[in-house]
Amino acid sequence: MVTGYALVLDVLISIYLISYIAKADTAYSVSLTTVSTLLCPLLTPGLTFILAGSRLEVPFLQMAGTVVKMVVVPLFIGFGARYCLKEKIEKILPVFPAISATFIMFICIITASLMAAVWQRATANEASG
Repeated sequence: MVTGYALVLDVLISIYLISYIAKADTAYSVSLTTVSTLLCPLLTPGLTFILAGSRLEVPFLQMAGTVVKMVVVPLFIGFGARYCLKEKIEKILPVFPAISATFIMFICIITASLMAAVWQRATANEASG
């Protein structure tokens, strides 16, 4: 589980923040992120075995459902909001990448903090067991 979160953090940081800093095409970045995230339930077990040398059981349907809820649904809500509120959104559109990068950093920091606690408990259990 810890390895999976570490992989997710790496992907989020590299895709969003670096593309923002490089002034990359946001729509292209979101498309790449969506495709790579949708491939996660299929690729995570194999990559974990190759990179971490351990086998990872993945509840495929649960993970795929979570990916849809956390990536696809907000993406389509954003598309819908931008389509319906085009004139109002155009005025504040230049600020969105900075806001997105800030919130992504907060999410990464919170996730890393939570995973640090999980990692400490896991290593304490291994040391005592």
